[in-house]
Amino acid sequence: MLVARNIHVSLGTSRVLDGLSLSALPGQITCIVGPNGSGKTTSLRAITGDVPYTGQITLGGKDIATLKPRELAALRGVLPQASTLAFPFTVNEVVQIGLHHGTSGDHDGITRAALRRVDLLKYADRPYQDLSGGEQQRVQLARVLAQVWEPVVDRTPRWLFLDEPVSSLDIAHQLQVMRIARDFAGAGGGVVAVMHDLNLTAMFADRVILLAGGACLATGSPAEVMTSPLLSRAYGCDLQVGRTPPPGTPFLLPHLAALAAE
Repeated sequence: MLVARNIHVSLGTSRVLDGLSLSALPGQITCIVGPNGSGKTTSLRAITGDVPYTGQITLGGKDIATLKPRELAALRGVLPQASTLAFPFTVNEVVQIGLHHGTSGDHDGITRAALRRVDLLKYADRPYQDLSGGEQQRVQLARVLAQVWEPVVDRTPRWLFLDEPVSSLDIAHQLQVMRIARDFAGAGGGVVAVMHDLNLTAMFADRVILLAGGACLATGSPAEVMTSPLLSRAYGCDLQVGRTPPPGTPFLLPHLAALAAE
C-alpha cells in the first residue's frame, strides 16, 4: 500500500502542497486529477522522492526516505511528464536503461516484450531522437515497464507512477496505454497516474484523488468524486457530469462547460 501523510512541499517561496494526505492500493489504478497548479505533478514527485517534502510517505510499509535508490528502483518505475536524452541512443538502448535500474535485470526478451507491448518493436534499432513526441513517450513507458516487468515479486507488489502518460498520444494509443496500466494492476501491481483527461480517468480508474489548492478535495470511486458540484468547485467553472447507461460511468462534454461559462 502507498500512504502519504501530511505532505508539505514548497518550491521557492510558494507552498505547492499543503498538508496533502492520500493512499493507493496495489491491484488498482489510482488517478490524481485537478486543475493546473493544484499540485498533481508535485504530489507524484514527492511520492517518488524527487522533491524535498515534510511528512511521511510509505510504500509497502517502508518509509521511502529510508530506502536506497536501488531499493526504490526495485519497487517502482517512474514515467515523468517529459524525458530528455542528450546522447544518440537507439530505442532498444533506451528501454534497456530500465533493466539496469530494476530487478527484471538480465532476463532475456524483456526489452523486446516491452517494446512489443507499446507497439514499437519494429523501431527497436532506430535513433530515439528520430521518433515523434508520442512515440518517444511510448518508448519511455516501455523503459519503465522493463524496470518492473513482473507486477509482483516475492509477494511484494511493484508500482507504476505515471505523470500524464497519454498527453502526447492519439486516441488509439491512449487506450493502449491505459489498458497496459489496467493489466499491470490486474496482475497485482499498483498504478498511480496523474491525469488531465477526466473521461479516460472515469473509464479506467478504480480510485480518484481530486486535488485543489495543494490539498485533497475528494477521494473515492469515479462515481463518488466525479460529480458536477465537486468538479465545478475544483476547476472553477460550471461542469455538468453525465452518466452512461449502467454501470453509469461519469463523463463530461467540454463544450457544455464552455457554454455555461459564457
